[in-house]
Amino acid sequence: MKEERANEGTEDIKSYACEEQIEYETSEVKMDIIDGNIAVIRMENRENKNLFTTNMHLGLWDKINKINKQDDIKAVVLTGYDNLFCMGGTDTQLTSIATRKSNCSEMSFVYKGLLKCNVPVISAIQGHALGGGFVLGMFADIIVMSKESIYSTNFIKYGFTPGVGSTYILKERLGGTLANEMMFTAKSFTGAELQKRGASFIFENQEEVLPKAISIARMLSKKPIETLVELKKELALRVLQVIPKIIESEVRMHNNVFSKIDVSNLIEHYFNANFEKIAREEKKSERKLVLKNKDSMPVKIKHDNKN
Repeated sequence: MKEERANEGTEDIKSYACEEQIEYETSEVKMDIIDGNIAVIRMENRENKNLFTTNMHLGLWDKINKINKQDDIKAVVLTGYDNLFCMGGTDTQLTSIATRKSNCSEMSFVYKGLLKCNVPVISAIQGHALGGGFVLGMFADIIVMSKESIYSTNFIKYGFTPGVGSTYILKERLGGTLANEMMFTAKSFTGAELQKRGASFIFENQEEVLPKAISIARMLSKKPIETLVELKKELALRVLQVIPKIIESEVRMHNNVFSKIDVSNLIEHYFNANFEKIAREEKKSERKLVLKNKDSMPVKIKHDNKN
Protein backbone atom coordinates (compact mmCIF):
# COMPACT_ATOMS: atom_id res chain seq x y z
CA MET A 1 0.00 0.00 0.00
CA LYS A 2 3.00 2.29 0.19
CA GLU A 3 3.97 4.57 -2.65
CA GLU A 4 7.50 3.13 -2.65
CA ARG A 5 6.09 -0.10 -4.07
CA ALA A 6 5.31 1.66 -7.32
CA ASN A 7 8.03 1.37 -9.94
CA GLU A 8 7.26 4.57 -11.76
CA GLY A 9 6.16 8.14 -11.19
CA THR A 10 8.83 9.23 -8.72
CA GLU A 11 9.25 12.63 -10.36
CA ASP A 12 8.69 15.72 -8.24
CA ILE A 13 5.26 17.12 -9.08
CA LYS A 14 6.65 20.64 -8.63
CA SER A 15 8.66 20.16 -11.83
CA TYR A 16 5.43 20.18 -13.84
CA ALA A 17 4.76 23.91 -13.99
CA CYS A 18 1.68 23.77 -16.18
CA GLU A 19 -0.76 20.91 -15.66
CA GLU A 20 -2.55 21.66 -18.91
CA GLN A 21 0.58 20.64 -20.85
CA ILE A 22 1.37 17.41 -19.01
CA GLU A 23 1.82 14.31 -21.13
CA TYR A 24 2.29 11.33 -18.87
CA GLU A 25 1.52 7.70 -19.64
CA THR A 26 0.94 5.34 -16.73
CA SER A 27 -0.81 2.02 -16.26
CA GLU A 28 -2.54 3.45 -13.18
CA VAL A 29 -4.93 5.52 -15.31
CA LYS A 30 -6.73 4.02 -18.29
CA MET A 31 -9.12 5.58 -20.79
CA ASP A 32 -11.76 3.93 -22.96
CA ILE A 33 -14.02 5.55 -25.54
CA ILE A 34 -17.70 4.55 -25.70
CA ASP A 35 -19.98 5.33 -28.66
CA GLY A 36 -17.26 7.55 -30.10
CA ASN A 37 -18.10 10.51 -27.86
CA ILE A 38 -17.91 9.39 -24.21
CA ALA A 39 -14.59 8.97 -22.40
CA VAL A 40 -14.41 6.60 -19.43
CA ILE A 41 -11.36 7.22 -17.23
CA ARG A 42 -10.47 4.40 -14.85
CA MET A 43 -8.19 4.81 -11.84
CA GLU A 44 -6.65 1.35 -11.51
CA ASN A 45 -3.62 1.12 -9.24
CA ARG A 46 -4.11 -2.36 -7.85
CA GLU A 47 -0.66 -2.54 -6.29
CA ASN A 48 -1.29 0.54 -4.16
CA LYS A 49 -5.03 0.04 -3.62
CA ASN A 50 -5.93 3.16 -5.62
CA LEU A 51 -4.05 5.53 -3.39
CA PHE A 52 -3.55 8.91 -5.07
CA THR A 53 0.06 8.40 -6.12
CA THR A 54 2.15 10.78 -8.20
CA ASN A 55 1.53 8.44 -11.14
CA MET A 56 -2.21 8.74 -10.72
CA HIS A 57 -2.07 12.52 -10.33
CA LEU A 58 -0.07 13.01 -13.52
CA GLY A 59 -1.91 10.29 -15.40
CA LEU A 60 -5.26 11.93 -14.71
CA TRP A 61 -3.98 15.29 -15.95
CA ASP A 62 -2.73 13.53 -19.09
CA LYS A 63 -6.13 12.03 -19.85
CA ILE A 64 -8.02 15.31 -19.30
CA ASN A 65 -5.54 17.11 -21.54
CA LYS A 66 -6.07 14.53 -24.28
CA ILE A 67 -9.85 14.85 -23.96
CA ASN A 68 -9.65 18.63 -24.20
CA LYS A 69 -7.82 18.30 -27.52
CA GLN A 70 -10.58 16.15 -29.03
CA ASP A 71 -13.62 17.77 -30.62
CA ASP A 72 -15.86 14.71 -30.48
CA ILE A 73 -15.93 13.92 -26.73
CA LYS A 74 -19.13 15.22 -25.11
CA ALA A 75 -18.95 13.67 -21.63
CA VAL A 76 -16.47 12.02 -19.28
CA VAL A 77 -17.02 9.33 -16.66
CA LEU A 78 -14.43 8.97 -13.87
CA THR A 79 -14.40 5.71 -11.92
CA GLY A 80 -12.17 3.32 -9.98
CA TYR A 81 -11.86 -0.47 -10.00
CA ASP A 82 -13.62 -3.29 -8.13
CA ASN A 83 -14.59 -1.95 -4.68
CA LEU A 84 -12.21 1.04 -4.63
CA PHE A 85 -12.76 4.50 -6.09
CA CYS A 86 -9.83 6.44 -4.62
CA MET A 87 -8.28 6.05 -1.17
CA GLY A 88 -6.58 9.44 -0.81
CA GLY A 89 -2.93 10.33 -0.38
CA THR A 90 -0.10 7.91 0.32
CA ASP A 91 1.61 7.77 3.69
CA THR A 92 4.70 9.26 2.05
CA GLN A 93 2.70 12.23 0.80
CA LEU A 94 1.03 12.75 4.18
CA THR A 95 4.38 12.68 5.96
CA SER A 96 5.86 15.14 3.46
CA ILE A 97 3.02 17.59 4.06
CA ALA A 98 3.15 17.12 7.84
CA THR A 99 6.89 17.87 7.88
CA ARG A 100 6.29 20.90 5.63
CA LYS A 101 8.43 19.57 2.81
CA SER A 102 5.45 19.91 0.49
CA ASN A 103 1.87 21.10 0.71
CA CYS A 104 -1.55 19.94 -0.37
CA SER A 105 -1.73 22.45 -3.22
CA GLU A 106 0.68 20.28 -5.22
CA MET A 107 -2.03 17.64 -5.74
CA SER A 108 -3.80 20.07 -8.04
CA PHE A 109 -5.81 17.51 -9.98
CA VAL A 110 -8.00 16.84 -6.96
CA TYR A 111 -9.36 20.39 -6.85
CA LYS A 112 -8.81 21.58 -10.44
CA GLY A 113 -8.61 18.63 -12.81
CA LEU A 114 -12.30 17.90 -13.32
CA LEU A 115 -13.10 21.62 -13.43
CA LYS A 116 -10.54 22.07 -16.21
CA CYS A 117 -12.18 19.42 -18.36
CA ASN A 118 -14.00 21.15 -21.24
CA VAL A 119 -17.03 18.87 -21.03
CA PRO A 120 -19.19 17.60 -18.15
CA VAL A 121 -17.65 14.99 -15.86
CA ILE A 122 -19.65 12.32 -14.05
CA SER A 123 -18.06 10.72 -10.99
CA ALA A 124 -19.01 7.04 -10.87
CA ILE A 125 -17.96 6.49 -7.25
CA GLN A 126 -18.53 2.75 -7.36
CA GLY A 127 -16.31 1.92 -4.38
CA HIS A 128 -14.77 3.19 -1.18
CA ALA A 129 -13.35 6.73 -1.14
CA LEU A 130 -11.39 8.36 1.66
CA GLY A 131 -9.91 11.82 2.25
CA GLY A 132 -8.69 13.44 -0.94
CA GLY A 133 -10.12 10.53 -2.93
CA PHE A 134 -13.62 11.38 -1.73
CA VAL A 135 -12.99 15.09 -2.36
CA LEU A 136 -11.87 14.34 -5.92
CA GLY A 137 -15.23 12.77 -6.70
CA MET A 138 -17.06 15.77 -5.27
CA PHE A 139 -15.59 18.11 -7.90
CA ALA A 140 -17.46 16.35 -10.71
CA ASP A 141 -20.49 17.93 -12.37
CA ILE A 142 -22.73 14.93 -11.66
CA ILE A 143 -22.13 12.37 -8.91
CA VAL A 144 -23.28 8.74 -8.77
CA MET A 145 -22.42 6.84 -5.58
CA SER A 146 -22.60 3.29 -4.28
CA LYS A 147 -25.05 2.61 -1.46
CA GLU A 148 -22.80 -0.10 -0.02
CA SER A 149 -19.40 1.62 -0.13
CA ILE A 150 -17.69 3.49 2.69
CA TYR A 151 -16.92 7.20 2.48
CA SER A 152 -14.97 9.42 4.84
CA THR A 153 -13.13 12.73 4.98
CA ASN A 154 -10.61 11.30 7.40
CA PHE A 155 -8.05 14.13 7.40
CA ILE A 156 -8.40 14.92 11.09
CA LYS A 157 -7.57 11.33 12.07
CA TYR A 158 -4.04 12.06 10.92
CA GLY A 159 -3.98 15.39 12.76
CA PHE A 160 -4.55 17.26 9.48
CA THR A 161 -6.97 20.06 8.91
CA PRO A 162 -8.87 19.20 5.69
CA GLY A 163 -7.14 20.19 2.45
CA VAL A 164 -7.26 19.94 -1.37
CA GLY A 165 -10.34 22.15 -1.53
CA SER A 166 -12.42 20.04 0.84
CA THR A 167 -13.41 22.92 3.11
CA TYR A 168 -15.20 24.45 0.13
CA ILE A 169 -16.54 21.62 -1.99
CA LEU A 170 -17.92 19.46 0.83
CA LYS A 171 -20.23 22.25 1.96
CA GLU A 172 -21.26 22.91 -1.63
CA ARG A 173 -22.11 19.27 -2.27
CA LEU A 174 -23.32 18.05 1.13
CA GLY A 175 -24.53 21.17 2.92
CA GLY A 176 -22.85 22.80 5.90
CA THR A 177 -24.17 20.58 8.68
CA LEU A 178 -23.22 17.22 7.18
CA ALA A 179 -19.95 18.57 5.77
CA ASN A 180 -18.90 19.88 9.18
CA GLU A 181 -19.76 16.58 10.83
CA MET A 182 -17.70 14.65 8.30
CA MET A 183 -14.72 16.99 8.60
CA PHE A 184 -14.65 17.31 12.40
CA THR A 185 -15.40 13.68 13.28
CA ALA A 186 -13.75 11.82 10.37
CA LYS A 187 -16.67 9.42 10.72
CA SER A 188 -17.25 6.84 8.01
CA PHE A 189 -20.58 6.75 6.21
CA THR A 190 -21.96 4.24 3.76
CA GLY A 191 -23.59 5.67 0.67
CA ALA A 192 -26.95 4.54 2.05
CA GLU A 193 -26.31 6.53 5.23
CA LEU A 194 -25.41 9.64 3.24
CA GLN A 195 -28.59 9.18 1.25
CA LYS A 196 -30.64 9.03 4.46
CA ARG A 197 -28.89 12.19 5.65
CA GLY A 198 -30.12 14.03 2.58
CA ALA A 199 -27.06 14.02 0.30
CA SER A 200 -28.48 14.91 -3.11
CA PHE A 201 -26.41 12.55 -5.23
CA ILE A 202 -27.61 9.68 -7.38
CA PHE A 203 -27.34 6.50 -5.30
CA GLU A 204 -27.27 3.01 -6.82
CA ASN A 205 -26.31 -0.49 -5.79
CA GLN A 206 -22.60 -0.84 -6.40
CA GLU A 207 -22.82 -2.90 -9.58
CA GLU A 208 -25.18 -0.33 -11.09
CA VAL A 209 -23.08 2.78 -10.43
CA LEU A 210 -20.96 2.69 -13.59
CA PRO A 211 -23.83 1.66 -15.91
CA LYS A 212 -25.92 4.50 -14.45
CA ALA A 213 -23.12 7.01 -14.99
CA ILE A 214 -22.69 5.84 -18.58
CA SER A 215 -26.44 6.13 -19.20
CA ILE A 216 -26.29 9.74 -17.99
CA ALA A 217 -23.28 10.37 -20.24
CA ARG A 218 -25.30 9.04 -23.17
CA MET A 219 -28.07 11.51 -22.35
CA LEU A 220 -25.49 14.31 -22.44
CA SER A 221 -24.05 13.03 -25.71
CA LYS A 222 -27.35 13.83 -27.43
CA LYS A 223 -26.96 17.53 -26.57
CA PRO A 224 -25.09 20.07 -28.76
CA ILE A 225 -21.43 20.06 -27.79
CA GLU A 226 -21.25 23.85 -28.05
CA THR A 227 -23.94 24.16 -25.39
CA LEU A 228 -22.32 21.58 -23.10
CA VAL A 229 -18.93 23.29 -23.34
CA GLU A 230 -20.33 26.76 -22.69
CA LEU A 231 -22.30 25.67 -19.62
CA LYS A 232 -19.38 23.67 -18.23
CA LYS A 233 -17.04 26.62 -18.74
CA GLU A 234 -19.33 29.01 -16.86
CA LEU A 235 -20.06 26.71 -13.93
CA ALA A 236 -16.42 25.65 -13.57
CA LEU A 237 -15.19 29.24 -13.74
CA ARG A 238 -17.33 30.18 -10.74
CA VAL A 239 -15.53 27.55 -8.67
CA LEU A 240 -12.07 28.18 -10.13
CA GLN A 241 -12.36 31.84 -9.13
CA VAL A 242 -12.72 31.01 -5.43
CA ILE A 243 -10.58 27.87 -5.11
CA PRO A 244 -7.16 29.61 -5.00
CA LYS A 245 -8.08 31.47 -1.81
CA ILE A 246 -9.52 28.28 -0.32
CA ILE A 247 -6.31 26.37 -1.03
CA GLU A 248 -4.26 29.24 0.39
CA SER A 249 -6.29 29.09 3.60
CA GLU A 250 -5.98 25.31 3.83
CA VAL A 251 -2.20 25.49 3.40
CA ARG A 252 -2.07 28.16 6.09
CA MET A 253 -4.03 25.92 8.47
CA HIS A 254 -1.59 23.08 7.81
CA ASN A 255 1.38 25.30 8.54
CA ASN A 256 -0.21 26.55 11.75
CA VAL A 257 -0.89 23.01 12.97
CA PHE A 258 2.35 21.38 11.88
CA SER A 259 4.46 24.14 13.41
CA LYS A 260 3.00 23.09 16.78
CA ILE A 261 2.60 19.31 16.70
CA ASP A 262 4.20 16.19 15.22
CA VAL A 263 1.54 13.95 13.66
CA SER A 264 3.85 11.20 12.39
CA ASN A 265 2.53 8.72 14.97
CA LEU A 266 -1.05 9.40 13.88
CA ILE A 267 -0.14 8.81 10.24
CA GLU A 268 1.63 5.56 11.08
CA HIS A 269 -1.21 4.34 13.29
CA TYR A 270 -4.21 5.17 11.12
CA PHE A 271 -2.90 4.73 7.58
CA ASN A 272 -3.11 0.93 7.35
CA ALA A 273 -5.95 0.89 9.88
CA ASN A 274 -8.19 2.50 7.24
CA PHE A 275 -7.89 -0.55 4.99
CA GLU A 276 -8.29 -2.93 7.92
CA LYS A 277 -11.47 -1.16 9.03
CA ILE A 278 -12.97 -1.39 5.57
CA ALA A 279 -12.15 -5.10 5.40
CA ARG A 280 -13.88 -5.65 8.75
CA GLU A 281 -16.95 -3.73 7.64
CA GLU A 282 -17.19 -5.74 4.44
CA LYS A 283 -16.86 -9.03 6.28
CA LYS A 284 -19.36 -8.04 8.96
CA SER A 285 -22.01 -7.02 6.49
CA GLU A 286 -21.21 -9.95 4.15
CA ARG A 287 -21.47 -7.61 1.19
CA LYS A 288 -20.13 -8.55 -2.17
CA LEU A 289 -18.44 -5.35 -3.30
CA VAL A 290 -16.60 -6.53 -6.41
CA LEU A 291 -17.82 -4.96 -9.65
CA LYS A 292 -19.13 -7.22 -12.38
CA ASN A 293 -16.59 -7.92 -15.06
CA LYS A 294 -16.79 -5.02 -17.49
CA ASP A 295 -17.36 -7.47 -20.35
CA SER A 296 -20.72 -8.31 -18.77
CA MET A 297 -21.82 -4.70 -18.57
CA PRO A 298 -24.49 -3.53 -21.02
CA VAL A 299 -22.08 -1.17 -22.79
CA LYS A 300 -19.73 -1.56 -25.69
CA ILE A 301 -16.18 -0.38 -24.99
CA LYS A 302 -13.85 0.81 -27.69
CA HIS A 303 -10.27 0.76 -26.41
CA ASP A 304 -8.10 3.76 -27.15
CA ASN A 305 -4.80 2.23 -28.19
CA LYS A 306 -2.96 5.49 -27.67
CA ASN A 307 -3.73 5.68 -23.94
